[in-house]
Amino acid sequence: MIQNDVYLLSETSPFIIKPCQELRFDLTLKPVPKPSGYVHGWVRPFIKACVKAFDLHLNPVEHTYTGLHGRYSIFLPAGYYYLGAVAPGYSLTPLVRVKIMPCRCQEINFWLTRLDLSASPFLS
Repeated sequence: MIQNDVYLLSETSPFIIKPCQELRFDLTLKPVPKPSGYVHGWVRPFIKACVKAFDLHLNPVEHTYTGLHGRYSIFLPAGYYYLGAVAPGYSLTPLVRVKIMPCRCQEINFWLTRLDLSASPFLS
């Protein structure tokens, strides 16, 4: 049985704390949409890639970034979506159509393809 999280975790802005300094950092948690499903997987190669979710009209609806080992996870409301991954220097992967079902988990993995910039007329 899958237990859904109650709140979404999101990326925060980077910051540096020097010795003898303090930082107050207030967090705002966004509730997980109900009913929602969960998609997870990996993106290769191991780089900080962005996994994007689009509605059926290809409007972006959500995104997340891979972690240190190329893993990602994303919660989406029940329905149909397209998922793809992209990173600097790499092209957007072919979009994968997925059906998100309430309280269900799916694994979708992506392989990125490096852009061939040698043929670009803008780099000559």
